[in-house]
Amino acid sequence: MNYGLPYKGSKGKIAAEIVNRMPPATHFYDVFAGGCAVAHAAILSDKYKVVHINDIEPTPQFFVRCLNGELAGEKRIITRDEFHQLKSSDLYAALAWSFGNNAKDYLWGDDIAPLKLEACRMLLADTWQQRRQLGSKRYAAPTQVTIKRLNAPKNCFPTFRVFRVFRS
Repeated sequence: MNYGLPYKGSKGKIAAEIVNRMPPATHFYDVFAGGCAVAHAAILSDKYKVVHINDIEPTPQFFVRCLNGELAGEKRIITRDEFHQLKSSDLYAALAWSFGNNAKDYLWGDDIAPLKLEACRMLLADTWQQRRQLGSKRYAAPTQVTIKRLNAPKNCFPTFRVFRVFRS
C-alpha cells in the first residue's frame, strides 16, 4: 500500500513496518512528517487514538485536507503560469502540480506540458463525449494495421501483432 503524499525520500514503502515496530499508545507523534507516510500508516493501524502531525512544510495541512475529503471533487488543471502564480497560496496547486511534490518546480517540462495538459483535460472531462471531442482535436480516427513479424524465434513473439496508428 502507498502511504502519505508521494515525494522523493518518502518513507511510504517502510511506513507500515515503522508503525508495526511501535507500541500501541493513546498518542502518536510524527514530528518530522514530510509527506505524512508514517502518520498515515499510524492512522490506518488503529493502534493510536490521536495522531499528531507536524512539519515545517505545509504538507501535513494538505494531507489532512485529503483525508477529510476536501479535495475529492478537485478538477482544476494547473498550467505552468498558474502554478507559479498559485504555488505560494494554494496547496493543491503547489503540491499536486509540482515535480516530486516539491512545491517549487512545475510538474512537466516545456516540451511535454501541452500534451500532458491535454491528456489531463481528457481524463477529467465529465462525459465520454467530452473526452472524445477533446481527443478528436489532436487525433484523427485510429487505423488498424496488421504487421507480420518475420524470422521471429518461436515462443518469443506472436506471429501477428495489431498496432493502433494515429494520424495527425
